[in-house]
Amino acid sequence: GGLAEQSQVPAAMAPTGAVTSVSADNSDLLSLNDINPGQILLSTNFIAELPDVSPVSIPDGLIAISVSLGDVNKVGNFLRPGAEVVIFDSYSASGAVPTDGTASTADLTTRVLVDRAIILGVGETTANPQPNADGTTTAPPPSTLITIGVDQAEAEKVIQASQTGSLYFGLLGNGTEIVKSNGTTAGNLFN
Repeated sequence: GGLAEQSQVPAAMAPTGAVTSVSADNSDLLSLNDINPGQILLSTNFIAELPDVSPVSIPDGLIAISVSLGDVNKVGNFLRPGAEVVIFDSYSASGAVPTDGTASTADLTTRVLVDRAIILGVGETTANPQPNADGTTTAPPPSTLITIGVDQAEAEKVIQASQTGSLYFGLLGNGTEIVKSNGTTAGNLFN
């Protein structure tokens, strides 16, 4: 179709697996990646058909949502699909949402937001570097995208809390019972 051209390269320079001709055997292959102008085509860059990418299996009655969490907030690297977690939120008790993303620790309350959610998926993601006041950029630490299964009311809570507070996931053991409370603050931390 005029999208590729044949050219000769010295045999010693030809990479292993280079496509040497277009024939009935390879004319219907699909590219796995973008192909740059002048790039030597490799047979390993093509597949016969797109893989069957099934959507994540969502238990009946639940909604899949994702949040981005750092290592500390997601129990290190111990979360796996199928695990159950409790979700805590640390938020400003006064309801004030600071513009710089921080709140006074004296004003923070931490409490159970969702007592049981199922992990549907765990995948790495990296946030874009943010510009500093001096014009340089600093890349935030890598975070992990966690996809959970929750009902609608829990989804609304988690989405709201992810925008206004700080989420922490706790990995649940067999038989763990979560009791919701009024939360922990700096004032009642040692009660």
